[in-house]
Amino acid sequence: MLRLLIIILCFTLYLPTTKAQTGGQRYYTDENPLVFEHSYNLYPYSYINDEGKPEGYFIDIIDMLMKEMGIPYVIELKPQKEALKDLKAGKADLAIGLGDIYDEQFGHYGRITLTLLTQSIVTPRGKAVKVKNFSDLRNEKVTVQDSSMVHHLMVDYGWADNAIVSKEISEEIREINEKGEGQIVWNTPSLKWLIKHYQLNNLKISPVNMPHGECKFISNDPYILDMIERFYEYKYSEGKIKALEDKWFDEQPEPETEAQWHWYVAILGALLLLGAIVYLLIEVRQNRKATQTYHQMTQNLAKVAEHNKYRFWTYYVDEQKYIWRDENGNELFTCTPEEFAKRYNKKDYDLLKEAMDRLIRKNMDSHGHIESEEELELKARDEELGDERLHGFVVHLSVLSRNHHGKPTVIIGTKKDVTKEMAQKEKNQELSLRHLSLFYNNESGILLFDQKGYLQDANQKAGELLMWDIDQAVEKHVHINTILGASHQIKELSEADGMKGVMSCGAGVVDYQVKNIMNENNELIGLYVFCI
Repeated sequence: MLRLLIIILCFTLYLPTTKAQTGGQRYYTDENPLVFEHSYNLYPYSYINDEGKPEGYFIDIIDMLMKEMGIPYVIELKPQKEALKDLKAGKADLAIGLGDIYDEQFGHYGRITLTLLTQSIVTPRGKAVKVKNFSDLRNEKVTVQDSSMVHHLMVDYGWADNAIVSKEISEEIREINEKGEGQIVWNTPSLKWLIKHYQLNNLKISPVNMPHGECKFISNDPYILDMIERFYEYKYSEGKIKALEDKWFDEQPEPETEAQWHWYVAILGALLLLGAIVYLLIEVRQNRKATQTYHQMTQNLAKVAEHNKYRFWTYYVDEQKYIWRDENGNELFTCTPEEFAKRYNKKDYDLLKEAMDRLIRKNMDSHGHIESEEELELKARDEELGDERLHGFVVHLSVLSRNHHGKPTVIIGTKKDVTKEMAQKEKNQELSLRHLSLFYNNESGILLFDQKGYLQDANQKAGELLMWDIDQAVEKHVHINTILGASHQIKELSEADGMKGVMSCGAGVVDYQVKNIMNENNELIGLYVFCI
């Protein structure tokens, strides 16, 4: 089934590609191959291994795509500055750049985010972590990789004097491990890989709350860029991209504070896949290629749409009309913007219209690149199913096609019913606010443990009573029984609720009480210990 999808996809792409060639599109041959250039030291994404050959996650992606698409290619790794200059000068055809204003001058971005680069700081063990937020870099000298995102940001904010610029972080990190002095801020996966690869046991890594970097394909050949991204989406649907992620990152889990971004990427990838399949179905129908393969594809898509409660519509910009489509891509009905707006409260419709206007006007986002996608949480009536009640939806907007001036002509909207999830999110936000108010504005010492009894957090009062460095205690995974002492051991954590006693600490002795935290299934998910 997947093989047939690929065949149809390649056929769909063949027609526009052939037409473009007559207008001067470049041919890639054995004598004139596609040239991919990227950084030689962005571990573990692209680097030169001990045998002098290109290696890394991005390298594996390029190898897979080029070989299966039958495009002759060469890979050249060099300083990222040089790779981008070669791209602009036409010496390279494809690269991967940061999806922000820093690399935009060298080529056109693709629409797919290949990976999100979170930022962390590496420090010697036993040393206090002084950089926890981006603003802390204003007062701290840190080593940064030349032309990295954090380097650019420090320059932009006028903190360049605090940036110790390195052209080879792998050497700097080993020196800090050996001497026990210094700190590096760089991509979290890169730092984790270096620590593991060189077995740097004297270092610790901590997340830094700051903007994330988005890596995207970048090229000056719009045809090859479009073809590669379409093919990438289908390899993603086959699980081939996930297999590469597992190969390079499975043993390098991200800090818990970053988990939400992986969820976001997974959801975004799923929505993009669904949008691509719908587009493929429409193209196949328009070209009257409704074969048995088409019917098999639509049946599978129908099951996915029904199971996940997806809805699809297309908006034709010049005609100013919306066309609702069923799970098979068939036209259900057409409506005007005025009729379409009746499904929404005015506030939510205004948000949707503003997002579409941004796409149509080709606005730049906060990173400086042209927006081709938008995602919103809205409430609307599910009228296509005859339901007049307001439901919660995640609406994903994407530019489906543009004219020769680059102006969007068709926008596809994909919406998923998340009424239950939205209600739970609102409930969680309310509970979170209550937790924060209790945790940080309480005169009692409060310690938070996970379901296995290991310390996760504590408020300032608890640190004062116990005379502890809370960050170090959390890092050491101190167990609740260690804190309570030998005479107050808890054998079954699930039965500890309401337990009271007196424990010794740095300030003498304090009274404590244990409170279990249970989920809706009455399962233990954590414990509070209140100290007075």
